[in-house]
Amino acid sequence: IYKSLCDELDKEFKVTRLGKITYSLGLQFEWGQDNQSVTLHQQTYTRSLVDRYSTGRKMVDTPALPQGLDEDSFNTPQREKADAKLYRTIIGGLMFIANATRPDIAPAVNRVARYMQCPLMGHMEAVERILRYLDGTDAFGLRYSKDGNEHPIVYTDSNLGGDNNRERSRGGHVIMLAGGPVLWKSKLQASIATSSCEAEYIQTSEATKDVQWIRGLITEIKGSIGVSIPATKMMCDNTAAIYLCKNPQASRKTRHIQLRYGHVRECIEDEVVKIYHIPSEDNMADIMTKPLARELFQKHTASLTTAATGGVRKKVRFA
Repeated sequence: IYKSLCDELDKEFKVTRLGKITYSLGLQFEWGQDNQSVTLHQQTYTRSLVDRYSTGRKMVDTPALPQGLDEDSFNTPQREKADAKLYRTIIGGLMFIANATRPDIAPAVNRVARYMQCPLMGHMEAVERILRYLDGTDAFGLRYSKDGNEHPIVYTDSNLGGDNNRERSRGGHVIMLAGGPVLWKSKLQASIATSSCEAEYIQTSEATKDVQWIRGLITEIKGSIGVSIPATKMMCDNTAAIYLCKNPQASRKTRHIQLRYGHVRECIEDEVVKIYHIPSEDNMADIMTKPLARELFQKHTASLTTAATGGVRKKVRFA
């Protein structure tokens, strides 16, 4: 495919064949034996960001603490204003890393990014914790393998009332393909959910939209609209939400849910997705909804990321 594509491009443009890609736009590529796998990471970029802006204190084993980031939760020194320009600069770098190769820091970065307009010292401390976490995990990245899952699998989760300020729930989902995550999201839900069932149901609907996009992309890459893709497995840890997705009946407890989230039922009927139950401790999307304890966080991080083999990693000295 590579040769035929280059030959076609040669007919219209001057093409230079540089061989296997190893670096592009801050992304580093490490190829496995016989080209059966590839690992994407940003060790060089991450290292430069940490060395430039971190205070150099001991590394930590999670990028965020459970407590909220609203002003009321801060002590007096933490309520002092921080350097907004510096804060935004660091957040920009962290967002690039989180969106490209590090789903494990995506929720933490999403939380601190909400305060770029007027950051306080407490928010800067939260940013510093992310940098300290990256200091020990700078070689982490995403690994994709030909032996990985051929069809996408999506994991969804939500945290009821995860936003302390507005009581909105934080939802998250991860889509796995070829053994690694190809799409992940951690975002506050647009409407206020009144139960964990509703919050989970809303998130399955949001995840289904991305599933439909991924399926369309796969079909386009394969080059035929006739390509048959089996129903995408959707993993959810809430049995009530699963029942609500499969059964269109409205009850007193669920009839208030906005109609715009109901299209997941149609996708299930059309066999676009097929929803399954998964235990909470095995649901890797849990990492997208809230700060987790170290053991569970590291378990899900191991499922999502892998350490690059190239380069030299510093010895991790977790606090």
